[in-house]
Amino acid sequence: MLPIESNKEYSTDSFVTRREKVNFVLRGIINEETIRNLQPKRKLIIFVSSTFTDTYKERNVLQEQILPELRKLGSQQDIQVLFYDMRFGVKDESTLDHTTWQCCQDSIRECQEESAGLFFMSLQGNKYGYRPLPKLIDGQFLEKAFEQHSGKGELLDLFKRWYRLNENHLFPKYELNSLQSVRDEEYWNVVLPRLRDELLNEVPFDAKFPNLLTGRSVTEWEVLFAECIKLGFSVGVWVKKEKEFDRQFVDNSLSEEKMRDFNDGLNDEKISLRMSRLKEWINECFETIHPLPLQKLLVSDYISDNDVCRDYLQKWEITVKNRFKEELEKCGEESTSWKNMSIQEFGLPVEHLEEMLHHCKIAHQKTSSFIGREELVEAALALISRPADHTEDRSSPYSAITAAIIGQSGAGKTSLVSKVVSLFSLRLSEGENLPIITRYCGTSRFSLHGKDLILSISLQLLCIYREKDEIQMLLETKLNQQYEEAVTSFSSLLQRYPVILFVDSVDQLSNKDEARSKLSFLKGFQIHEKSKIVISTLPDEYDETNRRWKYRYLCEKVVRDHKIPVVEMKHHSGHSLLVIEITGEKREKDH
Repeated sequence: MLPIESNKEYSTDSFVTRREKVNFVLRGIINEETIRNLQPKRKLIIFVSSTFTDTYKERNVLQEQILPELRKLGSQQDIQVLFYDMRFGVKDESTLDHTTWQCCQDSIRECQEESAGLFFMSLQGNKYGYRPLPKLIDGQFLEKAFEQHSGKGELLDLFKRWYRLNENHLFPKYELNSLQSVRDEEYWNVVLPRLRDELLNEVPFDAKFPNLLTGRSVTEWEVLFAECIKLGFSVGVWVKKEKEFDRQFVDNSLSEEKMRDFNDGLNDEKISLRMSRLKEWINECFETIHPLPLQKLLVSDYISDNDVCRDYLQKWEITVKNRFKEELEKCGEESTSWKNMSIQEFGLPVEHLEEMLHHCKIAHQKTSSFIGREELVEAALALISRPADHTEDRSSPYSAITAAIIGQSGAGKTSLVSKVVSLFSLRLSEGENLPIITRYCGTSRFSLHGKDLILSISLQLLCIYREKDEIQMLLETKLNQQYEEAVTSFSSLLQRYPVILFVDSVDQLSNKDEARSKLSFLKGFQIHEKSKIVISTLPDEYDETNRRWKYRYLCEKVVRDHKIPVVEMKHHSGHSLLVIEITGEKREKDH
């Protein structure tokens, strides 16, 4: 039986269905195109954007009334629900270090990446909000500002006193001094307004997003940033729709200072204009929900929490809750569809399919962290690619193992494994017909113990070769199967079906059934002549000073005792020292 989906048909343009993407990934064709949006997300995470002083009641309703009910509904479908409320996310340290916007930006991006549906909600009222100074400013943006204000020595001196040149960047930047206290009156009353509104007005706040300008509010940046990453990353069935809730506060009975908590553009035409433009942008780009017919809600009603306010909040809660129930239902339908596909297309309960994809994702993620060290990669690739009968002793109980990568903690062993996997994956996408299976021990439910590990690998191998009947038999017998029987079944599959198998960090297995200390799940059998099995492990470490073992996994002992070919990575004088051992031969290279 041939593996699923002929690799010669591989093309990023051919991904019409999720099933096709899963087929490619299970075979080992792992790249940015195949791994992206591979499976439904099981989280509905919403970033709540607004100023705080005019929306605290709605935010409380979200957290205290709506969220518990949504979480209860979500738990029935294994979907986590969370509202990101930056009232609890922006700490004093962020204010002191001028990183408030960075905290907001990181949280919005996390919501976009993790949420299965909506990820952003604006509660925009009539308050424009906080307008900070940039922590870092590219020097190139300041030339025009300095030129325009060349005659204002006092203003330029103020800038030089609060910003210092930081040349530890590719291009020089000016960095704002940290505050010693969040109640620094000079900063809030003099430095911030003068530099923001005079010298730095309209200077790009963030060089990566030039449409985010100094003088604009964090709330506006949140809206612009959410729309930016929505357009850049949301594709297919994960189109995100955000919401704006319009509410009018009109009240002439309160002081101007109190009204400023709800409308900071009352006597500031520039702020009022920016607020109007922001609302126009929100209405144009986001789905708009009106929880009740447009009416006047006085600030005094809101503050006093009278019957008018309570009626408003009750209707607000019902409308918003219903909208999120709809979104939760969509996520649930997607999750159900995914579970059905797993059973119908692959014969697998979804937890087993997701186990396989979990390791594929790690392989992709770790590859990006391995930079340079080409000679090391080439050496490892050459060792693994040698003909199976090159020097191995076929009578060895561990002749199934092609090579072992041994690396001290921090040497980059797992990243090296992932890099080699990616190169084999490239070969696969270009025409070779040998599937690749990868496991990172200790990172998931089915990679902790030897029996679970080989069950998962066996299921993936049968899935690749479309043996749905055998998958069903294996699932039915697994509970009553003894470890030795599981190893026999595993070895039989490895003899029948060619595969390249990478098992990273075998030292992280439990030692149940001696899976770690004797690598018993790979002992005592042969594999298909075209197959390769590569393992990696931490070395055992002996403390000479205290005369005791610091780490004693015994995986390395098996490798050394049975002369399994080794790629060894060590730290040496700040470099990575590569040692290649091939049944008695030894070569060293300094990197």
